[in-house]
Amino acid sequence: MKSMRVRLLVAVVAIISSGRAGADVTVSSNPALVGQGVVFTVQLNPPSGVIAIPTGSVTFVDGGAGIGTVPLQNGVATLAAEFTTVGDHSIVAEYSGDSNFQPANSPPFIEHITADDVFTLAVSPTVLKQHPGGSSTARVTLFGNGSVSASVHLSCENLPPGTSCSFQVNTLKPSSAGSSTTMTITSTATRTATTSASYGSAYHAALFLPFLFGSIFTRSVFRWGKKARLLAGLCVLGTVTMCLTGCGDTLRVIRGGTPTGSYTIRVVGNDGTLTQTANIQLTLN
Repeated sequence: MKSMRVRLLVAVVAIISSGRAGADVTVSSNPALVGQGVVFTVQLNPPSGVIAIPTGSVTFVDGGAGIGTVPLQNGVATLAAEFTTVGDHSIVAEYSGDSNFQPANSPPFIEHITADDVFTLAVSPTVLKQHPGGSSTARVTLFGNGSVSASVHLSCENLPPGTSCSFQVNTLKPSSAGSSTTMTITSTATRTATTSASYGSAYHAALFLPFLFGSIFTRSVFRWGKKARLLAGLCVLGTVTMCLTGCGDTLRVIRGGTPTGSYTIRVVGNDGTLTQTANIQLTLN
């Protein structure tokens, strides 16, 4: 069976804070094929409340051996590489540190390299940011190797509350050059709905009945004792209050949106036999 070489974009994202490495690492596609072009991306985020942008460089290490050092640009470093051996490769991003931030390493990320006849699923970018109620897009690409010919159905898992995921085309056939579609992730904003409640004519007529009876029996009321006249006065006062305040009301209903925070959304591709996944780190702030 003839194997076809394919190129696959892989981005590893390691979030590193001052003096310590974050735990969130995502990759656009895993496994990858022998000889594929692989691009690692590392984004360094300062601690909350710090406005300084990390500078310096990042060295990518595979099993203890350096595979490249690149400078940071606006807190982001990328490295293009490829692997020629089958198996698992433990990748660590080592941040050099600068005058504001201490050196730090990302947790090891295992990149699996295979020569099997399989399809692979790639997502770019792997990190998305939006405000609740916004939407973001990413490119999803399916690559085929060898005799892979079945169509792949795409879906999303682990969506945060109030978030939806859609694809421009949700079924694709992998190819050696890559078959792509666009996915959109949309969150929900917190909404406050205001509704007005009103009452019908029957209700208003009922409110005025005491006045009607009061007019008829005015002379009788004045012949009542002191306590009876006080009780009648309270009834009239309550009726007026209900008329003034009960003829209509405003109700505010707060509908919760997608909570702020960081979420890992899983993009899934399934051809009926094999399932491949890729993660997207979504941050809502």
